[in-house]
Amino acid sequence: MKQFLKTGSIFLLLATSSVQAADLGGIELLDQQDFRLFSEDAASALSYKAVEPAEPLGWAGFDIALEITATDMKNAAAWVAAVSDGEIIDTIVIPRLHFHKGLPLGIDFGIAYSEIPGYDISTTGFEVSYAFLDGSTLMPALALRYTMSDVSGIDELDFSTQGLELTISKGFAMFTPYGGIGRVETDSTPKGIAAEPFPGGAGLVKESFTVNKTYIGVNINVLVMDIGLEWDKTGENNSYTAKFGFRF
Repeated sequence: MKQFLKTGSIFLLLATSSVQAADLGGIELLDQQDFRLFSEDAASALSYKAVEPAEPLGWAGFDIALEITATDMKNAAAWVAAVSDGEIIDTIVIPRLHFHKGLPLGIDFGIAYSEIPGYDISTTGFEVSYAFLDGSTLMPALALRYTMSDVSGIDELDFSTQGLELTISKGFAMFTPYGGIGRVETDSTPKGIAAEPFPGGAGLVKESFTVNKTYIGVNINVLVMDIGLEWDKTGENNSYTAKFGFRF
């Protein structure tokens, strides 16, 4: 596991240093409508993604993985205005380190850390899930999951999300298809902009909103090695995640 964590750290370092860091210092140039659109895209890209079936790991189980998520940006014009170099952004790719630990009574706990390549932005998130149906040969597993994520590295913005989702899954040999629905609540708060608006502007105010979330995926387990693929739609944005790790 130590070697895996070391490899994962190197992976994140290479991914986040491969592109010269861009600056999101242009948020103050957005009007309120574009700030809302910017925040909606950010919520889809930066909210927590478990990439896990509903079956509990059990008190001795754990799942550690590297993941890469690509999220389509629906409001590219708002991102162009927010990024100081005016870069056109159609997709954001985010590498992530993820760790899940099984606990008694069908409860799992997960934490995740990610950094966005090309930006000085990082996210930290966690989840707690409860499988009220463990699943069996004939019955699927059902789990309720609470998630939270917090974004750091943007001087002009406080940004966080929390979500609640219901997941169902059913294993077939080495394959475990799963799917789920939920809601994601976002708080996007400009810092120092409302009090000191740009010339001719009216400043920005906090945006709080809730969007629907749906996802489907498959977990493939070969001995202790684990591969996952997931499609997620949070709000109007599609995200695609590939996962590789170890699951016991």
